[in-house]
Amino acid sequence: MINSLPPVSFPRPSGGPDAANRLTDEQRQGLNDILAQFDPENLDSDSASKIVDQVKELDIRPSRGFFQAVFEAGFKPREIADLADVPGFERPPSTEDRVNEEGLVALAKELGDVAIRDASRAQLAEAFEALEEQGFDLSEPFVNRRF
Repeated sequence: MINSLPPVSFPRPSGGPDAANRLTDEQRQGLNDILAQFDPENLDSDSASKIVDQVKELDIRPSRGFFQAVFEAGFKPREIADLADVPGFERPPSTEDRVNEEGLVALAKELGDVAIRDASRAQLAEAFEALEEQGFDLSEPFVNRRF
């Protein structure tokens, strides 16, 4: 059940191993400019292919920063990949186990007396909206665990 929760994470400090997962300011602006040309609600295979081609021109590789920027723009990377018939466009699976305890505690506080596993979709949506307003990054999972 926890694996079905929407993602939440916190920004990491600059430098270190996560630096490769971030987009440069130029790449982020270029990606935003590309995505602004398209409507995420009316995406077709031609539009998706154009997005993929233009992203390649910016020399952007799939990374945490890339996927976060795509999600923030209202698009779903897997949908783009499927429509453009391009494999591997989705977020690669993590190779490490992680638990965002701070995110889980904040979610539990937002839900009050309701257990996470018993919360309705509406209750979860409201709780995640509150977490986002508090500055939580909802692009990463609370729990990322390999079984």
